[in-house]
Amino acid sequence: MAKSESDDENPRVVLFIFYYSLTKLTLTLTVMDRNADFIKDIFWYFLKDTSKYTPNNVIRKHSDKLTETGDYSVSIRPLDWAQFLPTEEWRSYRSIFCCREDCKGLKIENQLEHFVEHSQKWSLQIEKAVLKNNIMCIYVKRFKEFYLTLNSVLNYPDFGCYEGEHSYAVIKMRTTPKEQELLTPYRCRLIENVIENITKQMNGPSKVSLYVTHKSTDVDTPEGCTQIFVGNVVSNVDNKMMNMEASDYIKKRSIDMQLMAEHKYGLRVKNEMFFKNLIQKLGKAATTIDLLEVKPSCPIKLSVTASSGRSKGAAFILYNSARISTILKKYEERVESKYYPETPPLEALCLELLTEKEEWSLLFNYIFGYPSIISRTIGEIHKTKFSLHLLCSFLNELATTFSLYYGRIRILTDNTPHLMPVLHARIYLVKGIQIVLGKCLAHLNIDLVDQM
Repeated sequence: MAKSESDDENPRVVLFIFYYSLTKLTLTLTVMDRNADFIKDIFWYFLKDTSKYTPNNVIRKHSDKLTETGDYSVSIRPLDWAQFLPTEEWRSYRSIFCCREDCKGLKIENQLEHFVEHSQKWSLQIEKAVLKNNIMCIYVKRFKEFYLTLNSVLNYPDFGCYEGEHSYAVIKMRTTPKEQELLTPYRCRLIENVIENITKQMNGPSKVSLYVTHKSTDVDTPEGCTQIFVGNVVSNVDNKMMNMEASDYIKKRSIDMQLMAEHKYGLRVKNEMFFKNLIQKLGKAATTIDLLEVKPSCPIKLSVTASSGRSKGAAFILYNSARISTILKKYEERVESKYYPETPPLEALCLELLTEKEEWSLLFNYIFGYPSIISRTIGEIHKTKFSLHLLCSFLNELATTFSLYYGRIRILTDNTPHLMPVLHARIYLVKGIQIVLGKCLAHLNIDLVDQM
């Protein structure tokens, strides 16, 4: 049967309808960046042409105050869309809705209804759209998104893998032996390894060789390589390049982490070997975050006396990782002992019970948002290659949000029948968070910590 013109014949919509099912999801759907796909769906809806699409500010994904601002917002002022509009006449329309023949002449409330109805074919479906001062606030269907996203992250190991247009090969820099490395070459080595980790599953037709260096004119750069320039590690006292060896800095950060673990997080030594290994892990992880949390091309200032770092850092991230592991371990123990009933399958859960603002934030910003942060970190769309600091920020914000959630919500409740549905829904959410957290830490070559 032929489709009407109102169906728009968007090829991506056709693909989505083919693959999408709430009971059986395909790998094609689960690994893609559905946030980027949704933004292109909106772009297509208004202009029926994605060839001119570039990342822009007329369509925004929000990360906070989602109840007030919506999950997304779209400007309906044609002037804000000017760079994408084909003629001057289109820019004089009273709203971007008038670019569609089937919306001209409709009242704004009917235009919003048409937009919401049309979205039911998209990769991300809209519950409602509200107009506030020429800004359309979009609220997605949360129940469906909880199911779709959790099913994706829990059942598909390749969730969040970025395919992209290129495949990358990192040509290793020549340097002194690892035990004698200064901090700047060590930062280069960290960046090399992270780039390899986040691009190893990319197999695009365009082959790109990369060479990471902290020298602006590096004569050792192999011919044909794209140079990834790395800023020096400098002292916060005189801005001169630090001559400290990486191994010494890791030892310093290990001492910092030990003091923090003992005094801030209340860690007590029960097993000396475990404690020693833990502190070594924390010291190495802290060094990694210190060196990567600033844009790679920028110099980074470190202190040889005080604790370094701009964010809450590795200890906070790994403490919350350990907290999540402890929650899930206790839950499984209680299931095994028959204190809790058996865990129902995902499709049997009452996911509509996940109504706390942090629950939606954890899913929408960090599980649903994980593929987006990987594509932004690689940076093919924005042409600013390998913004690894974004991954560090993402991890810190995820840990902060989970910490706030854990402090306010009791996840492991008493075994009371009316509490079991929400308990099971939350356990699935926590499992999804654990997977995303683990993926991010693995990209940074940071070992998970199961307990602290």
